[in-house]
Amino acid sequence: VHFVGIELLALLFVVVQLRHGLATDEAKYLLSIPYPHPPVLRGFFHLLSPWSLQEAVVRILLSSVLCQSVWFLVPLTQGVSNNRRKLLILAWLLSPALLLQSGTIMLIVPCAILGLFLVCRALHNRNLSPLEVPLLSIIWILSLFSVYQTVLLTPLVLHLLRRSPLDRWKVYVLTFVPVIFLGFYTIGHPLILATFFKVSVQDNALPFVARCTQILTTIILSTGILTIPGFIGIALSRHRALQGTILLIVAYIILTAQQYYAILLTPLCIGGLIPWFHRRSLRISFFIGAHVVTSALLVWWMFPSMNMAPSRLVMQELLRVQTYGMVIIDGPFGHDWQYEAKKLSIRSFHDELSKDVEHQASYFICTKKDCSEDIDDQLWQKDRDIAGVGVWRRQ
Repeated sequence: VHFVGIELLALLFVVVQLRHGLATDEAKYLLSIPYPHPPVLRGFFHLLSPWSLQEAVVRILLSSVLCQSVWFLVPLTQGVSNNRRKLLILAWLLSPALLLQSGTIMLIVPCAILGLFLVCRALHNRNLSPLEVPLLSIIWILSLFSVYQTVLLTPLVLHLLRRSPLDRWKVYVLTFVPVIFLGFYTIGHPLILATFFKVSVQDNALPFVARCTQILTTIILSTGILTIPGFIGIALSRHRALQGTILLIVAYIILTAQQYYAILLTPLCIGGLIPWFHRRSLRISFFIGAHVVTSALLVWWMFPSMNMAPSRLVMQELLRVQTYGMVIIDGPFGHDWQYEAKKLSIRSFHDELSKDVEHQASYFICTKKDCSEDIDDQLWQKDRDIAGVGVWRRQ
């Protein structure tokens, strides 16, 4: 019953995201664009591209695993009261970060799932068995070559491998050699380095107060009101792996405070709640109610507009008339336009674009404020405006 209920919740998140359409980063992963992340997971997504339901399948897969990963918390709830168990479960399922990211096609989602698994396993007193060591090593390598932010979980992986029968030098080899090979892969792909640099400096122009607000908002979105006791619990604990991991993630958020990075902190904050369970005076009912209310308010505040993405609306209209051909886009556009175009080819308009190429196009799309200087009235006739985007068809 609980499994089915959680799955229905995951599917609800998918329906909400499908109504909005693709973001450019989501399209980038479905198309397996070779930046900014390594190839394993995006390559798997791209294998599904022959399916017309590729987007829906990937959304369902990620949302289901994200929500069902709440079962990782079950071993930590043994021997505690029913209210404490509810608090721990709701801290994950109703965290603002999960509510905002579930149903999306963002590679930060599988990284957060791995983070929750590692946190729960690290807080479990049982050492790794000889069978778990190769399994963890494989998961570690595949995760590193799927999502760069997996590197931030290194202290947890090192902690778990040190609790295994392996010699110390083997522990360090299994932990750090994959990270070194990931570094070699990155050096061999300069576009990835350029992307990292661009992302890291894009917020430098913000005023200091605005920058601090952005960082604090990202941190609070991780677990809502439970973020504070989660941080305090980790700070007061003697768990060096949790402390090291949360410091790395916070440092990364300070470097580039994108909202979707909040979910990286959620597993750590939930782990920080465990020490509080031993306090008999803790008013669990109050924290459950406060968590539900503050999560709802934060999600209402931060949830993106549910208007259908212009790329999907425009391309759906064009594909009803013509399934092949070329489309010229004048103005900024992302990979979502490339994905939604299906078998239509996309060309970016620029002053040097030859007339021969322009004559081969069937439609001219304007995504900027004014394209009047770029439109050849003898070649193009205004068709309509769709979601604020001008569409011209060839005379």
